[in-house]
Amino acid sequence: MAQVIADRRDVDFVLFEQIEVDQFLKYEKYEELNRKMFELIVSEVRTFAVKEILPTYAEGDREGVKFDRGKMLFFMIEH
Repeated sequence: MAQVIADRRDVDFVLFEQIEVDQFLKYEKYEELNRKMFELIVSEVRTFAVKEILPTYAEGDREGVKFDRGKMLFFMIEH
């Protein structure tokens, strides 16, 4: 099965090499943050995505999108 969430190395590259989020840490407003905190947030978001969001894809695929009287109806999952 193809990977359906972004590769962790790609996410880290964008955050730390392209956007350089570390640069925000030099501002007083963000002085309580550090690189480790960014990494922990990304890790928890990925865990949430895999455990909570990813399982809903199969049900959404089964339901699909319907077109009824000019309106598109989408599958909605309740958490």
